[in-house]
Amino acid sequence: MSTVYLASGQLQKAQELWEQIQNEGSDGPSEDSYYRALALKKQGRNQEADALLDPLVSAAGPRSEEQSRSGMSLFLAGLGEKAKGNTEKAQRAFRQALQQDPYLWRARRELVRQ
Repeated sequence: MSTVYLASGQLQKAQELWEQIQNEGSDGPSEDSYYRALALKKQGRNQEADALLDPLVSAAGPRSEEQSRSGMSLFLAGLGEKAKGNTEKAQRAFRQALQQDPYLWRARRELVRQ
């Protein structure tokens, strides 16, 4: 529902719904964080947006060989990089996500969109 508000330009309603969702309990970075950050950026609240995007990007950070990154964490990192305007890093993260999970169609969709 929040993405519908965002798409229709009702940024305040979208933000309120995302805050409600977050207050109900989120245990880490999620795709909702990406959409909340987009709404904040459209409101000119770039620092708050970056505070939501940074955990998305860092969730897919370097790991030891025993701790491989999941396709979803790489996909979320791609969304974070995309929202920050880092197109090349976003594409790399989406490609890596597909290597981890070839059925992650959302990563493939993002590659096509760029």
